[in-house]
Amino acid sequence: FGSNASGKTNALYSISLLLELLFLNAPVDLASQITVFNDEPTAFFEYTFSFDGDEVIYYFEIDRSGRVVKESLVLNGDRLLLRLTNSAESSLTDKRFYDKDDIDEYTLFIRNIYFNTKFMTFPVLRKWFDSLSKSIFINLAQNRTVSFGLRAEELNLPTYLDTYGDAEINAFLNSFG
Repeated sequence: FGSNASGKTNALYSISLLLELLFLNAPVDLASQITVFNDEPTAFFEYTFSFDGDEVIYYFEIDRSGRVVKESLVLNGDRLLLRLTNSAESSLTDKRFYDKDDIDEYTLFIRNIYFNTKFMTFPVLRKWFDSLSKSIFINLAQNRTVSFGLRAEELNLPTYLDTYGDAEINAFLNSFG
């Protein structure tokens, strides 16, 4: 929550963008994320997630054509992934170095690693992705709902309440007063 024009909607849009890039099997117009009012050749996004004493910092940068030009993943201060355009170094997989034959320039590399390994040797990252995959983005202004882990029928509030009741939702709202 916050005052008008304090960036709440932009924060939600940046989280929605991350979720779409990680989980949707549809093209995302990355080039549209760079405003025409900005002279910078790239736009960058950095996300910090903290839970259970662990900190995950994920960063990516895109150019005006929508190509990913940099990507980084840091877990508790240790860099596990660094991608620079068409090459990458990763501690997340058995293969350590990747080149242009392994990397799609318009797709986040972390997505490929996740879907190929499910982060089996990194329980913190698996928990992070599992949490993200259960997210729902609802934009009432654009009448748009995107689910990343639930079926469409589960997004219906009356169906949800019939199935799970209202206790969890009320507890969440009461925790914020």
